[in-house]
Amino acid sequence: TKGSILLSIAGVTAPRNQPMAGVEALRQRMLAAFASLHNKDVSGFQTVLAQPPVYAAYRDYVEGLELYMASRSTSLAEVARRFQHAATLDPTFLPARIWTAQSGMLAGMYEMDEAWARRADSLISGLQLLRDHLAPFDRARLDFVVALRAGDLLARYRATLRLVDAAPGSFDARREVALSALGALRPREALRRLEELDPKSGLMRGWEG
Repeated sequence: TKGSILLSIAGVTAPRNQPMAGVEALRQRMLAAFASLHNKDVSGFQTVLAQPPVYAAYRDYVEGLELYMASRSTSLAEVARRFQHAATLDPTFLPARIWTAQSGMLAGMYEMDEAWARRADSLISGLQLLRDHLAPFDRARLDFVVALRAGDLLARYRATLRLVDAAPGSFDARREVALSALGALRPREALRRLEELDPKSGLMRGWEG
């Protein structure tokens, strides 16, 4: 709405004798901010990023989300590597770290990739120390990953409800709460929520639960 703050740019610093480095860093974050606002496939799937990263990291993040949704035909380890690259390009980009942990953990679970399982556990431990500094949606995502890793179906379901509370329009949040409701023995809720999803829209195209 008019006059509302759509997002904010994290503090940008540069050496005093290299002012253009700061200008370039600001430019990169502004590019990612505009991309986040205008990429409806991504913002509809998850949410507009609270703190945009540098643009190169944002591009890897988007590619990671696309690969994640196509993970039936893509290695989850490859998905994790894409998110990890985004987090490496911008260490302040915590959502990329959370998605690295989630996809790496799943690579360990479903692809028996022990190296990624260990990396995911390390990432989860580090992220839990930062939990109170995360935006509400990212905090709920981390809680979801922690519950998934622990095999706690009820905690997983409750975390997905917080995802939906933080971003009611997020296709991903609604998808996860539907799947988690089924795991928490709430089949009617799962069916109702699945029926609300459009698998032909945005990053949901071609997805099957």
